[in-house]
Amino acid sequence: MSQRKVKFFFDYLSPYAYLALHKMIPISQRNNVQLELVPTLFAALLNHHKNIGPAEIPVKKNYVFKSCGRTAAEMGIGIKPPPHHPFPPVLPLRVTCAARDPESRLALTKNIFDAVWCTGEGIEDQQVLARCITQAGLDPEKILQAAASNDIKAELRANTDMACNEGVWGVPTMIVHPQKELFWGLDSVGHVDTFLQGKDPLNLVDAAAWENIVPSAERKR
Repeated sequence: MSQRKVKFFFDYLSPYAYLALHKMIPISQRNNVQLELVPTLFAALLNHHKNIGPAEIPVKKNYVFKSCGRTAAEMGIGIKPPPHHPFPPVLPLRVTCAARDPESRLALTKNIFDAVWCTGEGIEDQQVLARCITQAGLDPEKILQAAASNDIKAELRANTDMACNEGVWGVPTMIVHPQKELFWGLDSVGHVDTFLQGKDPLNLVDAAAWENIVPSAERKR
């Protein structure tokens, strides 16, 4: 049987992904499953699905940050706004791709998320990024050099293409393998835990009927 794992698709732009990772680490450990971190370019997902991000809708952006602040307080973890949002996430995502060892990638991902959403420093300053790399036990010069390579650039594109092909439209998204069951957003993290325990309340046979619903009205665009 294929190894059980959860693919965690994320972009550092998302505060929900920051919060979700804090929850997914103990869930994966408790259920003895591999947590595979997949850096993904959220903007490319939006373009693929002809969608816009929550930060592009002012009233939604304000709500998201308030909601995340409340959730972080409930979770007992820090959260502060970064200097800019949206900000360019490509280099941090490529840097994460360059961290090949799963434990090092996890440590680096946590460090970068903390720099963006916990300390409020942001990650646009390359010195901050280098510090995150160093704190993960990696060589910043080597990692940054690798992140500039064509291979790593192609890997980030491949990750994003894979996300699109697996039905991902936003971040964070968790896909449980080998079943390939998709869960989207911070709110569904608890559902991932339930699914991994074999206690999913949803009858997937009955749920398939929802896929066959056809519209009787369409919104003018």
